[in-house]
Amino acid sequence: MTISMCPRAFVSFRCLVIVALGLVAGASSLPAADVAGATAANAVVPGELRVTPTIQCVGLYWPLKGDANGNAAATVEFQEAGTNAWKQAMPLWRVVPQAVDVQANTVGGINVLSAGGIQKWSGMREEMIEKYSQNYIAGSIFNLKPATRYVIRVTLTDPDGGGVTKTVETTTRAIPVIPAQGHAIEIKGGGAALRDAVAKAKPGDIFNVGAGIYSPIVVSASGTAEKPIVIQAAGDGEVVIQGPTPLQNFDKGEGQGVEVTGSYIHLHKLTIKECHDGMRLRNKAATDNSVTYCTFVRNWTAIYYGGSNGYYADNTITGIKGPGRVGGDVTEGHAFDNRPQTSGGGNVLCYNTITCVSDAIRLHCSEADAYGNDVLFGSDDAVEYDDGGANLRLWGNRFSHPGHNGLSYQPYIGGPAYAIRNLVFVATQDVIKDRYKSCGAIWINNTFVEAGSRGSEAVTPPEHTFARNNLFISTRRSSVKYHAEDFVRSPATLDFDYNGYNKLIGAPAWDAFKLPAHERGTLAEIQKRTGLEAHGVQLDPESCFKEPLPSMEQITLAVDEWTGTHPDFSLKQGS
Repeated sequence: MTISMCPRAFVSFRCLVIVALGLVAGASSLPAADVAGATAANAVVPGELRVTPTIQCVGLYWPLKGDANGNAAATVEFQEAGTNAWKQAMPLWRVVPQAVDVQANTVGGINVLSAGGIQKWSGMREEMIEKYSQNYIAGSIFNLKPATRYVIRVTLTDPDGGGVTKTVETTTRAIPVIPAQGHAIEIKGGGAALRDAVAKAKPGDIFNVGAGIYSPIVVSASGTAEKPIVIQAAGDGEVVIQGPTPLQNFDKGEGQGVEVTGSYIHLHKLTIKECHDGMRLRNKAATDNSVTYCTFVRNWTAIYYGGSNGYYADNTITGIKGPGRVGGDVTEGHAFDNRPQTSGGGNVLCYNTITCVSDAIRLHCSEADAYGNDVLFGSDDAVEYDDGGANLRLWGNRFSHPGHNGLSYQPYIGGPAYAIRNLVFVATQDVIKDRYKSCGAIWINNTFVEAGSRGSEAVTPPEHTFARNNLFISTRRSSVKYHAEDFVRSPATLDFDYNGYNKLIGAPAWDAFKLPAHERGTLAEIQKRTGLEAHGVQLDPESCFKEPLPSMEQITLAVDEWTGTHPDFSLKQGS
């Protein structure tokens, strides 16, 4: 198995000025027609606006009551505090509650075709009913400066009454740094020396760890914002935290290399080998922990993260997976794993290099950023939005040969789940895994490529996806297969425009909903019959990319032997 990765510079392969790009005014997750007959008042009743800053973004989440006809909307303006230069952000994303009738097999009165119908969904059914009961409006501001105070003005409007303007201030977080001053403690000798020392840790302690092989450690103490606890390599050689049992034949390993239950803990330049969880930071009450420039080798899961405001950056993760079905369960054993029950908001995963895992990045949470990550070879999905909430932001990442699927929505219900300026290349199953009535995605400036003969032939967007300036490239018959259900509603809830396609598009279930205009056809035919993609472009990949699409020989080697590197999808000048 030969693997070649690349540095963080790759994130510039496509450019975007996000603050200058607005969603259409009517972008709402679930339209008025779906709630016809609702008994609630149509006037909107806003709750308490929740503001969650990260390092480069701010998430806004506003729970609502009323607005049964779903026509409330909200605009967002922002400026640095102390200036008078308001900028327009994207408008917020409206999510209107939908009635789920299990016996009738309908959501919002529309028959459900996905996965054999609601009655067959068992473990997914309860979550789906809960998610479709949500009533809120949410969205994000991008491209902000770290450690900067901002003033944000949100204007909520409703033709039926109840609108309000809310002005709030918040400060984006600083990138965590190792403090120059603190109580330095030298650790040497390997074995239990580090474990015993950190058991007595206090705020302000900086453990400088000498080269050696150390036993797993537990960090239960907490630092403070001014006096974090730091555990870092001293710089005289590799600091290895070794699992209790060397792994054999791709097994799951035992125990945790590092378990953190406290807050304000910085872990820096450590190597974690052959554990079930390389690092476990699952305490939901914990906050402001960071893992930077660490190396993870042959752990079942590298980082099991939770809590709030975590920062996981510049790590190198090589998992236990390899060509074929390995590790007992091909769909388990991840780079970043988490659960909604243990995750707060504000976690940031950036500039990590990942290979040989099952899922690379799990965003089973709300209010989180994943950007600049480089993922090559895996056995399941590159990213899972599954079970997630509002304001999941994925941008500037590169994903090649994930094993099964690129971006997974199984299910993701609500929104917004952003995917911006990512490159997703899949040669096995689906570029997009859309299951169990998912909805609420925003795609901007992505390159989605399906190549080979072993997977799906097209991108399938979740219901109510907003898409602008994406490339949908397929080596098979279709580029995009969308949901006919989006066009049963009035107004329609699929909003695609200014995208590029090289093959056919259409809705496979057009006949089930008596929508012949959406039968699969060329872009020109779909434009003429439906008005969808008024500014879309039919294109030839050879006219767009500097390099040709990978050959079948290259794809076979990559899929079967995990050999090679990322395909080059750099755009030609003027394309």
